[in-house]
Order: sequence, then structure tokens, then C-alpha cells
Amino acid sequence: MLDNKLLVCRTFDKYDDTHRVIELALPVEVCECSAYRVAERELDPLAYAVLELMNIDIVSDNEISKTLDISTDLVKLIKQSILFTHSYISNDYKTLSNEGKKYLLDGQSSEYQTEKVFGNMFVSIPDGEVMPYFLEGTTSNRYFPREICKLITVNDDRDIVKDHVKWLPKFAKAYKLFAKIYKHSDTEGTNELEFANVDFDDVPFEEVNETEDQIITLADAEAKNESLPSSFQLVKLLHTEKRQTYIKTKIVISRENPESFAVISPFEKNITNWYTKRLAWLRENNVKIIDEIGKEKTVKEFLEEITMEFYIQFPELQAENFDYWLSITYPNLKTLKCQKYLMDSFKSLHNINTLYNNSQVEATAVVIKTQRLIETILNNFIERIPYKSAILTKCKLFATKNSNKVKEIFSYFGIIDCVVLRYEKWRESLRNLSRLNSKYGSSVADKYFYLTIDAYFSEYSPFKTILEKNAVSFIEKIDYLNRIRNKYGAHSDDLMEKDVSKEEIEHFNKIATEVINELINTLFEEEQFHANC
Repeated sequence: MLDNKLLVCRTFDKYDDTHRVIELALPVEVCECSAYRVAERELDPLAYAVLELMNIDIVSDNEISKTLDISTDLVKLIKQSILFTHSYISNDYKTLSNEGKKYLLDGQSSEYQTEKVFGNMFVSIPDGEVMPYFLEGTTSNRYFPREICKLITVNDDRDIVKDHVKWLPKFAKAYKLFAKIYKHSDTEGTNELEFANVDFDDVPFEEVNETEDQIITLADAEAKNESLPSSFQLVKLLHTEKRQTYIKTKIVISRENPESFAVISPFEKNITNWYTKRLAWLRENNVKIIDEIGKEKTVKEFLEEITMEFYIQFPELQAENFDYWLSITYPNLKTLKCQKYLMDSFKSLHNINTLYNNSQVEATAVVIKTQRLIETILNNFIERIPYKSAILTKCKLFATKNSNKVKEIFSYFGIIDCVVLRYEKWRESLRNLSRLNSKYGSSVADKYFYLTIDAYFSEYSPFKTILEKNAVSFIEKIDYLNRIRNKYGAHSDDLMEKDVSKEEIEHFNKIATEVINELINTLFEEEQFHANC
């Protein structure tokens, strides 16, 4: 049986000047199984949006074209595809068929196909957890470091998965999670981080939040009211010899927050923070790792050494007092219930400002990190909306039945001019918010459009409180920050890259601090109000 230690394969010291990337080898047991193939998403997001619009009586090619900001020719092609491939609309292209209504109601005609496929699932040896991935066909060296493939061993009666009845619920649960992840992973290639413009999920060193249900036995499954027949039919463990090997992946630690990390999934179309959470568990449970020179240490010690290397290389990160900065700049943050979701983002913002002040990064990095923090805070506002889909439905109706209604709603709060109203940019925000995988939209403008519409129809909402106090000033500040982000950040449309001037970044930080404090203080006042009720 393989040792339960992780192996360090190599460190990419020069991979990126703001991240440390380390390739790890994870010891796993390979279990052959059969499973019902996961159904592909039947409609792409654009076709799904067309179907949704037709469901609320927006059926003409012209209306759909305006709402989604696409050509009428494309609308016709999408309708033809929906009809001839899936029969979800009527032959006259004006109504949904019963199958189409059922598809919208269920979200998918079937999660799994009737076809069975054979492949492999993997059990992590250090913690005994089944990875949420099904590798169809036979295993190859594709995911295994060449230099340690020779360590593959054949079953010697010391394998982990012996009692199939006991293990089946765990495999079924992992397969269900795999199916969910697979359907929501639009990336076709590998999950390599694109450090320039992709945020990664991280788990702070200070806290491991284990909230996922653990189903270990049949009794556990029954206690959870699991549908045993359907769960058991999903995956069947084959009575073949188990093999043990290593799967390679990468761990990423950012200079912006050296005390956090992320683990890249080792598989394609498997974008999830599951692997990050499991490494956090390994860290807290004293699992061992062998570094590049063969020295054995705990995962916790290994990660702490990397953090310390960052602090030695950039001592200014440790010299600055984060807690003091936080209490002075954002005094009400630590009392918020949602602060645990925001604290890492604030730590990253503090560190990136520290690096900028010490000439380690350009001001553009500060702009991007600040805007991402504001987006995250606005997500917490959106999360408090009880009926999100109802607001989107109203917006879709405005798009065709009464396009002046959006202007009317904004003018109700005194807002006559803003980014989303110019050239009816709100239609683009509506399109972004309507995407299947876009819970909160893709920009600050999308988010404040959504929150403003909700504020108009809601008797009370935290964002409505902000708008009723000083809507014009607040939205002007948001638009200014957005304009600077678009001018200098990843969305810049200039022919040459340029950095923010010292005067401009100072003004940007001043406005950003005002906006962030207004958002935080509003949430603080709301929580205080409910606490006193």
C-alpha cells in the first residue's frame, strides 16, 4: 500500500511574480466502476435565455433581439435549433411545447443518460474521501507525474475500498457532485489558473469550515432521507483489483495574501474548491508531505514555511499592522455577520496597497483588487434578496413591454444619468444576470442595476437605504471607480498599457474607501436594527 504522504514534485519559482505555484502528487486508490453518463447541458446559456423569454410571452424575433442585444437572424437560428433538436417550442415558433415547459421547470429533462460508461474514481488515501470526478476509460499517465508512475502498485489486500456496500453512498455522493460541477464548468481545457484575471477560491489558514454532510454507511444515508435506489444505481463499484498511484495537481499561494492558498483541480471541466477544502483538512490533521529534497514535514509546516518565505522576501507585508489598518479604515467591518466571507478580501486589499507603497506592484493592481472587493460586498447585498428570479422576470418584461420603466425606476431615486442608463446599457446587465452560471452578474454595473430594481419594488432593503439617503452621489462614485477600472485594468481598450498616476490612485482610494464604508455601515445598521427588534 502507498504511503499516505503527499509528494512535492517541483516549484515554479518564476511562474508568476505575485504567486508561488507548487506541483504536488496526491496518493490515491483507483477504483474501477460503471456509472450512468452525465447528461450534457441541453441548451447553451443563450438558447436557454430565449426559451425563458418565450415563457413570459416575449416571443417575436424583434423583441428577443432587443432584450438579448443580438441580431434577429441569430434569434431565428436559435429557435430553429431549439425546435429541431429538442422540440421545446411549437412549429410556429410562438409558444413553448409541454416538453419545453417541463425543461424550464426541471432545469434539465434528465440529469443522467440511460447509457452506462466504464471508468475510474479516485479515493484520496490520506483522508479516505472520494474525489468528485469520474475518469472515463482506462487510466493513463496523463495525470500522473512520469517520474513516480513506477510507484503504482497492485492490490495486496491492503486496499482502502473493501466493503462496497459501505462505500457505495460515498461514491454516489461524489458522482453527484461531479455531475453538478461538470454541468457548470464552461471551460473546455484544463483548469490552469490565468493569474492575470481570474480570482481563485482560497481557504484561510485560521479557519477550516467543514459543513458538508458526510454519508458513510447505509444507515447514515437513510437518516438523511437519501433516495437509496437512485443513488445506488448511479455508480457501481466493480470487483476488480484496486490500484494505487499518484495524481498531480498544483497548489497556489498569492503574495497578496500569503496566509491563504488554493488548489487547482487536477482534472478537466472540474472547477471546484473541493480540493482546496480537502488540503485544508489535511493541514489541520497533521498529514505529512515530502518536499523536493526528501525531507518529511507536516502539510501545515510546509505551508507555513512558504508563507514565511514571502514575508522574508517582502518584509513590508508583516511590518504593516493589518488589524490596526482595518479598525481605523473600516471600523464596523468586524461586527458584521458576513465579515468572515469578506476578511480575506480585505487582507488582500491591505497587502496589495502595502506592496504598492513599497514599489513592489503597479497602481493598476490596487484598482483591480479594490473593484473586486466592492463586487464581493455587493454580492452580499444581492444574497439578501429573497426572490431573485422575480426581479429578473420583471426586468425582462421591461425590456420589451415598457423600456422606459427602467429610467422611471432610477429617476424615482433621483438618478437621471449613470452607466447603466446610457445607451440602455442595462440591457447588457440584464443579459449578464440572465446567464445560467451568473448568480450576481459580471460587473459592478450589473449588480447596482439589479439592486436598484429590487429596491424599487421592495418595502425595505439595505441598498434601498443607501439610495434613499444619497442615490446620486453614491452611484456617481460607483461609476467613477468603474471608469478607472475600465481605463487602466483588464478591461482597458487603449492600444498601450499604462499605469494610474499617483494623484489619481490617491483620489481613487479616497472614493473607494467612502463607497466601501457606506456599504459596510448600511449592513451594520441593518443588523443593529434587527438585533434590537
